[in-house]
Amino acid sequence: MNLVTAIRNFFVMQLLLFSVVTFGQGNSSIFSNASEKLREVRSQIKEWDQSVLGFRKEHQFSWTLGLSQGRWRFKRFGNQVNKYHSDLGSFTKFRYAYHLPIWRSFGYLLGTSAGYWDQISGSSGMEIQSISMLPGIVSGFVLNMSPGFRTVLALDYYLERWSGLQESNNDGEEPNISVTARSVDVYLALDIFYQLKWAIRIEAHKRWSDYKQPRQSDGKEVHASISREDYWYGLGLLYHLM
Repeated sequence: MNLVTAIRNFFVMQLLLFSVVTFGQGNSSIFSNASEKLREVRSQIKEWDQSVLGFRKEHQFSWTLGLSQGRWRFKRFGNQVNKYHSDLGSFTKFRYAYHLPIWRSFGYLLGTSAGYWDQISGSSGMEIQSISMLPGIVSGFVLNMSPGFRTVLALDYYLERWSGLQESNNDGEEPNISVTARSVDVYLALDIFYQLKWAIRIEAHKRWSDYKQPRQSDGKEVHASISREDYWYGLGLLYHLM
């Protein structure tokens, strides 16, 4: 018996127990309604099992909103060296993935993603207008615990566009650049299906981003070597195209 069946049957049995007691007191209609509800639940579980067949494969679309907390390291930024700044931000992320089984309920995914990040607050002297997450490559593993519950562990590799990144110092220097950085995002997701094709998605992320000024860059306004680490936590919706 899987987890979804066990949870549903628990509540149905509680309802049946209540109905039996009430029936003994002369109310047979509640017992009849409980029996009908049990048949409906069993029918729905059977329908999900027949549709999913142990693994939710092929096309999946998700949209997630959330918050992040991170830290910037300015290894070199103009005349400034080894400075740190922390910040809070919000993000939205769209992802497409194609799921294929490996063995029974265990499988893998390949896909792509895109998103947007906006700073909510940050350390004094450091600002950034926005971060655009360009389409990249997503790959990972999937475990279907039941037709209604699934976990995902994946890696997302992509490029980010940092727009209007500015950091000031005591000398009044305020270098401002817009550059493209590399990012690696490792995330864990839990999908809870409330309908056959629709699920609530809960995500936790760890991301590393890095920008190093290219060689032979005499035309650049500043010399820059910048990295960033942050954690994300998000909630969203997922649609399984069946």
